[in-house]
Amino acid sequence: MIYTIIKYYHHKLKNVTQKYLDEFASIENIPLHEIELYELANDLILAESIIESTQHYQMIMKMASDMDLSKTSGKVIY
Repeated sequence: MIYTIIKYYHHKLKNVTQKYLDEFASIENIPLHEIELYELANDLILAESIIESTQHYQMIMKMASDMDLSKTSGKVIY
């Protein structure tokens, strides 16, 4: 069971990373504001409680409303 849970989260993290790599080719090429969203998305996936999830989600939504999103960030967020 624990292996299945780890595999699930690994898949989710890999999926988010792959979406950014498809657009930017390398993590180093992702603009700073996009990196912050990328990290928050990963934090949201790894959140250990509904409170932590909600906090990360609210931070993501606030950041997204204050900036122009790349196609990738738009896909990851919405």
